[in-house]
Amino acid sequence: MPEKITISAVICEFDPLHLGHQALLQAAKGEKSTVCCFLSGNFVQRGRPAMLDKWSRTRLALASGADLVFELPLAFACAGAERFASGGVALALALGADYLWFGSEEPDISLLTRLAQLLLSPEFSQALENPGKRGLPFASRRQYALAAIAGDVAQVLELANANLGVEYIKGIISQKGKLEPRAIRRIGARHGEIGDQSTTNPLVFRSASELRHILANGGSIRGLVPDETVEIVENARLRGCFPVLESRLETAILAKIRTMAPEEFAALPDISEGLENRLYKAGRQAQSLNEFFTLAKTKRYSHARLRRLAVAAFLGLQAPLPGKPAYLRVLGMTSQGQRLLSRPTSLPIAVRPEDFRKLGGQAWKDFQLEARADDLYALGAPKIQPAGQDFTRGVIKV
Repeated sequence: MPEKITISAVICEFDPLHLGHQALLQAAKGEKSTVCCFLSGNFVQRGRPAMLDKWSRTRLALASGADLVFELPLAFACAGAERFASGGVALALALGADYLWFGSEEPDISLLTRLAQLLLSPEFSQALENPGKRGLPFASRRQYALAAIAGDVAQVLELANANLGVEYIKGIISQKGKLEPRAIRRIGARHGEIGDQSTTNPLVFRSASELRHILANGGSIRGLVPDETVEIVENARLRGCFPVLESRLETAILAKIRTMAPEEFAALPDISEGLENRLYKAGRQAQSLNEFFTLAKTKRYSHARLRRLAVAAFLGLQAPLPGKPAYLRVLGMTSQGQRLLSRPTSLPIAVRPEDFRKLGGQAWKDFQLEARADDLYALGAPKIQPAGQDFTRGVIKV
């Protein structure tokens, strides 16, 4: 009888990988688990290019305890929390993972599960239709609706990582998956906030947002992250590959937006209620991306949503987006991780470009879209990188 392999899944960005991420991977590994990461590609959930490319982040994951790294496809990686979580959960279920690990400001799985169930309930759907809240962004309307049926506990959704954990559990429930969620407590500044830069407490992990802020301002992250992160970041810097910044892509993004017609904006994902006309007018006037977001923003449309729409326009993402990923793309592996590739999976495993070509259909279309996005991403490096890297880079083996 073949040996039972326990699989722990982690849905991640690792931009860059920090001590909190390392602690999560070690917790997921436990004593015997094989850890599989589902890593965002070169464009990430916040609607920006990743500061560190996906191949470098794959090496970081493998160096910190991962055994297999798969790519979370662009249509899910550069999306809101619900879609991001749903895509990652679908990949974990396709692989046959046993556990899904994540960091959360509130690690009580029973509480997070209760919130996920409430968000999927008819009572929540009814509360969401409150006519007095229709002019608000969806996130605010959702918060009010959940508070109406759950009370103060709804405040947990204001914590970014806890909210994402709830979305993971929603994805598991919606997809009827046998995947057990497990959380470790996240310690440090809230997601997107800059914490106390003077603290030396090793238990207060720096967030990826904090680390990107330090790096963007020319600071050093040595001592704040695993040694492997410092080494790989500096190696990428020496090769002219780091940091990749949105500012270096700004003119290209504005050029795309400025030349789009209203009907082309209407074809973008997550467009509703005449937003395409507002984007078209803003695109014709804006002299910077920040001005574009300012001109297009209203009380109803969040900055994050507008940013993701701008990136979708730039990369050629159009509605309808696929409901689920079409493949499991391997970016990197250890010898232990390689053993998993012979197991049956409910999605095809793709390693080489030829694998996508043979799969055809949605898989080939999605891979071509990914490769095109990475060609544009390469323009954002300090030294512009060559196109075609998805066709020339092999799987990273450790």
